[in-house]
Amino acid sequence: MSKERQVSKLIDSKIGKIDVIWNLTQECPWHCNICAVSAKPINSLRGSHELNVEGKRRVLAQLASGNFEVDFSGGDPLYREEDLLIIKEATKILPKDLISISITGARFDEKRLEICKEVGSVEFTLDTLPGIENPARPQGYTESSIRGILKCVERGVKTRAVTPLFPLTMRKENLQSVYRFLCECGCPEWELLRFYPVGRGKTFLKDLPTDDDYRRIMDFVDGFRGFTKIVFQHSLRLLRGEGECPAVWKSIGILPNGEVTACAWAINEQMEPISELFYLGKLPEENLEEIIRKGREKAEFRKVVKYCRILDFLKHQI
Repeated sequence: MSKERQVSKLIDSKIGKIDVIWNLTQECPWHCNICAVSAKPINSLRGSHELNVEGKRRVLAQLASGNFEVDFSGGDPLYREEDLLIIKEATKILPKDLISISITGARFDEKRLEICKEVGSVEFTLDTLPGIENPARPQGYTESSIRGILKCVERGVKTRAVTPLFPLTMRKENLQSVYRFLCECGCPEWELLRFYPVGRGKTFLKDLPTDDDYRRIMDFVDGFRGFTKIVFQHSLRLLRGEGECPAVWKSIGILPNGEVTACAWAINEQMEPISELFYLGKLPEENLEEIIRKGREKAEFRKVVKYCRILDFLKHQI
Protein backbone atom coordinates (compact mmCIF):
# COMPACT_ATOMS: atom_id res chain seq x y z
CA MET A 1 0.00 0.00 0.00
CA SER A 2 1.39 3.44 -0.94
CA LYS A 3 2.07 6.05 1.74
CA GLU A 4 -0.71 8.22 0.30
CA ARG A 5 -3.20 5.33 0.57
CA GLN A 6 -2.00 4.67 4.12
CA VAL A 7 -2.67 8.29 5.10
CA SER A 8 -6.12 8.19 3.50
CA LYS A 9 -6.93 5.04 5.44
CA LEU A 10 -5.86 6.76 8.66
CA ILE A 11 -8.07 9.75 7.90
CA ASP A 12 -11.09 7.51 7.46
CA SER A 13 -10.47 5.64 10.71
CA LYS A 14 -10.97 6.77 14.29
CA ILE A 15 -8.93 9.86 15.09
CA GLY A 16 -7.10 8.25 18.00
CA LYS A 17 -5.94 10.03 21.15
CA ILE A 18 -5.37 13.77 20.73
CA ASP A 19 -3.64 16.17 23.12
CA VAL A 20 -5.63 19.40 23.38
CA ILE A 21 -4.38 22.71 24.72
CA TRP A 22 -7.55 24.66 25.43
CA ASN A 23 -6.95 28.34 26.10
CA LEU A 24 -10.07 28.97 28.15
CA THR A 25 -9.45 32.71 28.27
CA GLN A 26 -7.03 35.36 27.09
CA GLU A 27 -7.35 37.19 30.41
CA CYS A 28 -4.42 37.11 32.80
CA PRO A 29 -3.25 39.11 35.83
CA TRP A 30 0.19 39.42 34.22
CA HIS A 31 1.42 41.18 31.07
CA CYS A 32 4.46 39.21 29.95
CA ASN A 33 6.46 40.48 26.99
CA ILE A 34 7.10 36.91 25.92
CA CYS A 35 3.43 35.85 25.99
CA ALA A 36 2.52 33.60 23.07
CA VAL A 37 -1.21 34.26 23.49
CA SER A 38 -0.96 38.06 23.91
CA ALA A 39 -2.81 37.80 27.23
CA LYS A 40 -4.98 40.76 28.24
CA PRO A 41 -5.58 42.41 31.63
CA ILE A 42 -8.31 41.03 33.87
CA ASN A 43 -11.80 42.41 33.08
CA SER A 44 -10.61 43.81 29.74
CA LEU A 45 -12.47 41.23 27.65
CA ARG A 46 -15.96 41.32 29.13
CA GLY A 47 -18.54 41.02 26.37
CA SER A 48 -15.81 40.11 23.92
CA HIS A 49 -15.48 37.33 21.39
CA GLU A 50 -14.68 34.72 24.04
CA LEU A 51 -17.14 31.86 24.52
CA ASN A 52 -19.59 32.28 27.37
CA VAL A 53 -20.02 29.63 30.05
CA GLU A 54 -22.65 27.73 28.08
CA GLY A 55 -20.43 27.69 25.00
CA LYS A 56 -17.53 26.35 27.04
CA ARG A 57 -19.78 23.66 28.48
CA ARG A 58 -20.70 22.54 24.97
CA VAL A 59 -17.02 22.32 24.03
CA LEU A 60 -16.32 20.37 27.22
CA ALA A 61 -19.09 17.92 26.36
CA GLN A 62 -17.44 17.21 23.01
CA LEU A 63 -14.07 16.65 24.65
CA ALA A 64 -15.64 14.29 27.19
CA SER A 65 -17.26 12.23 24.43
CA GLY A 66 -14.03 11.67 22.51
CA ASN A 67 -10.49 10.44 23.06
CA PHE A 68 -8.86 13.67 24.23
CA GLU A 69 -6.28 14.64 26.84
CA VAL A 70 -6.92 18.25 27.83
CA ASP A 71 -4.59 20.92 29.15
CA PHE A 72 -6.55 23.94 30.38
CA SER A 73 -4.49 27.03 29.70
CA GLY A 74 -4.87 30.72 28.93
CA GLY A 75 -4.36 33.47 30.04
CA ASP A 76 -4.78 32.07 33.50
CA PRO A 77 -7.57 29.45 33.48
CA LEU A 78 -7.96 29.47 37.26
CA TYR A 79 -8.19 33.23 37.77
CA ARG A 80 -11.80 33.88 36.72
CA GLU A 81 -14.63 32.18 38.57
CA GLU A 82 -16.40 31.07 35.38
CA ASP A 83 -13.29 29.27 34.10
CA LEU A 84 -12.69 27.72 37.48
CA LEU A 85 -16.26 26.38 37.24
CA ILE A 86 -15.58 24.79 33.82
CA ILE A 87 -12.47 23.02 35.08
CA LYS A 88 -14.32 21.83 38.14
CA GLU A 89 -17.02 20.37 35.89
CA ALA A 90 -14.32 18.75 33.76
CA THR A 91 -13.04 16.87 36.80
CA LYS A 92 -16.50 15.30 37.13
CA ILE A 93 -16.73 13.96 33.58
CA LEU A 94 -13.12 13.35 32.47
CA PRO A 95 -10.65 10.88 33.98
CA LYS A 96 -8.19 12.62 36.29
CA ASP A 97 -5.14 11.55 34.31
CA LEU A 98 -6.54 13.18 31.15
CA ILE A 99 -6.67 16.67 32.69
CA SER A 100 -3.86 19.14 33.31
CA ILE A 101 -3.83 22.86 34.09
CA SER A 102 -1.25 25.51 33.15
CA ILE A 103 -1.47 28.43 35.59
CA THR A 104 0.51 31.37 36.98
CA GLY A 105 -0.03 30.92 40.70
CA ALA A 106 -1.95 34.19 41.01
CA ARG A 107 -4.89 34.22 43.44
CA PHE A 108 -3.89 30.69 44.37
CA ASP A 109 -6.20 30.15 47.33
CA GLU A 110 -7.41 26.97 49.01
CA LYS A 111 -10.34 26.62 46.60
CA ARG A 112 -8.05 26.63 43.58
CA LEU A 113 -5.58 24.32 45.25
CA GLU A 114 -8.39 21.82 45.89
CA ILE A 115 -9.21 21.80 42.16
CA CYS A 116 -5.55 21.18 41.35
CA LYS A 117 -5.70 18.07 43.53
CA GLU A 118 -8.47 16.72 41.28
CA VAL A 119 -6.46 16.84 38.02
CA GLY A 120 -3.59 14.77 36.69
CA SER A 121 -0.95 17.51 36.77
CA VAL A 122 -0.43 21.24 37.18
CA GLU A 123 2.11 23.32 35.28
CA PHE A 124 3.89 26.57 36.18
CA THR A 125 6.32 28.56 34.04
CA LEU A 126 9.63 29.29 35.75
CA ASP A 127 12.30 31.20 33.79
CA THR A 128 14.73 32.06 36.57
CA LEU A 129 14.93 32.23 40.33
CA PRO A 130 14.09 35.49 42.16
CA GLY A 131 16.64 38.29 42.02
CA ILE A 132 17.38 37.90 38.31
CA GLU A 133 16.30 40.81 36.12
CA ASN A 134 14.04 39.28 33.47
CA PRO A 135 12.63 41.50 30.70
CA ALA A 136 10.22 38.74 29.72
CA ARG A 137 8.17 38.96 32.93
CA PRO A 138 6.62 41.65 35.14
CA GLN A 139 7.71 42.07 38.74
CA GLY A 140 6.30 39.37 41.00
CA TYR A 141 5.70 36.75 38.29
CA THR A 142 8.60 34.50 39.30
CA GLU A 143 7.66 34.59 42.99
CA SER A 144 4.04 33.73 42.10
CA SER A 145 5.15 30.66 40.14
CA ILE A 146 7.44 29.52 42.94
CA ARG A 147 4.70 29.86 45.57
CA GLY A 148 2.38 27.82 43.35
CA ILE A 149 4.99 25.10 42.81
CA LEU A 150 5.73 24.84 46.53
CA LYS A 151 2.05 24.68 47.52
CA CYS A 152 1.25 22.01 44.96
CA VAL A 153 4.25 19.86 45.80
CA GLU A 154 3.43 20.15 49.51
CA ARG A 155 -0.14 18.94 48.88
CA GLY A 156 0.94 16.02 46.73
CA VAL A 157 -0.20 17.50 43.41
CA LYS A 158 1.79 16.22 40.42
CA THR A 159 3.62 19.38 39.43
CA ARG A 160 5.59 20.38 36.36
CA ALA A 161 7.76 23.45 35.80
CA VAL A 162 8.37 24.63 32.25
CA THR A 163 11.11 26.97 31.05
CA PRO A 164 11.04 28.61 27.61
CA LEU A 165 14.55 28.88 26.22
CA PHE A 166 15.81 32.32 25.25
CA PRO A 167 19.23 33.96 25.85
CA LEU A 168 18.62 34.73 29.54
CA THR A 169 17.21 31.35 30.50
CA MET A 170 19.77 29.50 28.34
CA ARG A 171 22.65 30.68 30.52
CA LYS A 172 24.22 27.57 31.99
CA GLU A 173 24.27 28.95 35.52
CA ASN A 174 20.55 29.78 35.25
CA LEU A 175 19.62 26.30 34.08
CA GLN A 176 21.69 24.77 36.87
CA SER A 177 20.11 26.96 39.57
CA VAL A 178 16.54 26.37 38.37
CA TYR A 179 17.11 22.61 38.20
CA ARG A 180 18.71 22.58 41.65
CA PHE A 181 15.70 24.41 43.11
CA LEU A 182 13.22 22.02 41.51
CA CYS A 183 15.10 18.99 42.81
CA GLU A 184 15.34 20.42 46.31
CA CYS A 185 11.64 21.29 46.53
CA GLY A 186 10.56 17.91 45.12
CA CYS A 187 9.04 19.03 41.80
CA PRO A 188 8.81 15.82 39.78
CA GLU A 189 9.18 17.18 36.23
CA TRP A 190 10.85 20.02 34.31
CA GLU A 191 10.17 20.65 30.62
CA LEU A 192 12.33 22.86 28.43
CA LEU A 193 10.50 24.66 25.63
CA ARG A 194 11.68 26.12 22.36
CA PHE A 195 10.94 29.83 22.01
CA TYR A 196 8.13 30.49 19.52
CA PRO A 197 8.02 34.02 18.00
CA VAL A 198 4.23 34.15 18.10
CA GLY A 199 1.63 36.29 19.84
CA ARG A 200 3.13 39.21 21.77
CA GLY A 201 6.36 37.23 21.94
CA LYS A 202 6.86 37.86 18.23
CA THR A 203 8.60 41.14 19.00
CA PHE A 204 10.35 40.02 22.21
CA LEU A 205 13.59 38.82 20.64
CA LYS A 206 15.50 40.43 17.79
CA ASP A 207 17.87 37.50 17.35
CA LEU A 208 16.43 34.04 17.86
CA PRO A 209 18.55 31.17 19.18
CA THR A 210 19.82 28.95 16.38
CA ASP A 211 19.18 25.23 16.08
CA ASP A 212 22.77 24.63 17.17
CA ASP A 213 22.24 26.86 20.22
CA TYR A 214 19.34 24.67 21.27
CA ARG A 215 21.25 21.47 20.61
CA ARG A 216 24.16 22.64 22.76
CA ILE A 217 21.83 23.46 25.63
CA MET A 218 20.09 20.09 25.34
CA ASP A 219 23.46 18.34 25.42
CA PHE A 220 24.42 20.37 28.49
CA VAL A 221 21.20 19.62 30.34
CA ASP A 222 21.50 15.94 29.48
CA GLY A 223 24.31 15.88 32.02
CA PHE A 224 22.08 16.98 34.92
CA ARG A 225 21.43 14.39 37.59
CA GLY A 226 18.82 14.74 40.29
CA PHE A 227 15.31 14.01 41.55
CA THR A 228 13.47 16.03 38.89
CA LYS A 229 12.85 14.38 35.55
CA ILE A 230 13.88 16.50 32.53
CA VAL A 231 11.72 16.56 29.39
CA PHE A 232 12.34 18.33 26.08
CA GLN A 233 9.40 19.77 24.15
CA HIS A 234 8.63 18.02 20.84
CA SER A 235 10.01 20.94 18.79
CA LEU A 236 13.36 20.49 20.55
CA ARG A 237 13.35 16.72 20.10
CA LEU A 238 12.79 17.25 16.38
CA LEU A 239 16.22 18.92 16.25
CA ARG A 240 17.65 15.54 17.23
CA GLY A 241 15.63 13.71 14.61
CA GLU A 242 13.27 12.34 17.24
CA GLY A 243 9.55 12.11 16.44
CA GLU A 244 7.55 14.14 13.93
CA CYS A 245 5.38 17.24 13.86
CA PRO A 246 2.26 16.39 15.91
CA ALA A 247 -0.01 19.09 14.42
CA VAL A 248 -3.55 17.74 13.75
CA TRP A 249 -2.45 14.12 14.05
CA LYS A 250 -1.50 14.11 17.73
CA SER A 251 -2.34 17.57 19.05
CA ILE A 252 -4.54 20.61 18.45
CA GLY A 253 -5.31 23.94 20.11
CA ILE A 254 -8.64 25.51 21.03
CA LEU A 255 -8.74 29.30 21.33
CA PRO A 256 -10.96 31.29 23.74
CA ASN A 257 -13.47 32.01 20.95
CA GLY A 258 -13.76 28.32 20.07
CA GLU A 259 -11.57 28.36 16.97
CA VAL A 260 -9.52 25.20 16.52
CA THR A 261 -5.90 25.40 15.42
CA ALA A 262 -3.71 22.63 14.04
CA CYS A 263 -1.27 23.45 16.84
CA ALA A 264 -1.76 25.50 19.99
CA TRP A 265 1.30 27.62 19.14
CA ALA A 266 -0.03 28.65 15.71
CA ILE A 267 -1.45 32.01 16.83
CA ASN A 268 -0.83 35.66 15.97
CA GLU A 269 -0.81 38.87 18.02
CA GLN A 270 -4.64 39.04 17.95
CA MET A 271 -4.99 35.53 19.41
CA GLU A 272 -6.13 34.18 16.03
CA PRO A 273 -4.81 31.28 13.93
CA ILE A 274 -1.54 32.40 12.41
CA SER A 275 -2.85 31.64 8.90
CA GLU A 276 -5.64 29.80 7.14
CA LEU A 277 -3.27 26.86 6.89
CA PHE A 278 -3.54 26.27 10.64
CA TYR A 279 -7.24 27.12 11.03
CA LEU A 280 -9.34 23.96 11.28
CA GLY A 281 -12.84 24.94 12.40
CA LYS A 282 -15.03 26.51 15.05
CA LEU A 283 -16.51 25.14 18.28
CA PRO A 284 -19.03 24.44 19.63
CA GLU A 285 -20.98 24.80 16.37
CA GLU A 286 -18.99 22.12 14.55
CA ASN A 287 -18.11 18.59 15.63
CA LEU A 288 -14.54 18.38 16.89
CA GLU A 289 -13.78 14.95 15.48
CA GLU A 290 -15.03 16.06 12.05
CA ILE A 291 -12.90 19.19 12.32
CA ILE A 292 -9.84 17.03 12.94
CA ARG A 293 -10.64 14.66 10.07
CA LYS A 294 -11.04 17.56 7.65
CA GLY A 295 -7.81 19.07 8.93
CA ARG A 296 -5.95 15.86 8.16
CA GLU A 297 -7.30 15.99 4.62
CA LYS A 298 -5.49 19.27 3.97
CA ALA A 299 -2.59 18.68 1.60
CA GLU A 300 -0.19 20.39 3.99
CA PHE A 301 -0.88 17.87 6.75
CA ARG A 302 -1.02 14.63 4.76
CA LYS A 303 2.74 14.32 4.71
CA VAL A 304 4.60 13.25 7.82
CA VAL A 305 7.37 15.78 8.53
CA LYS A 306 10.22 15.79 11.01
CA TYR A 307 10.31 19.55 11.49
CA CYS A 308 8.03 22.06 13.20
CA ARG A 309 5.44 23.29 10.68
CA ILE A 310 4.90 26.55 12.56
CA LEU A 311 8.56 27.51 12.67
CA ASP A 312 8.93 26.52 9.03
CA PHE A 313 5.94 28.71 8.12
CA LEU A 314 7.30 31.68 10.07
CA LYS A 315 10.74 31.30 8.52
CA HIS A 316 9.27 31.84 5.06
CA GLN A 317 7.24 34.91 6.00
CA ILE A 318 8.57 38.30 4.99
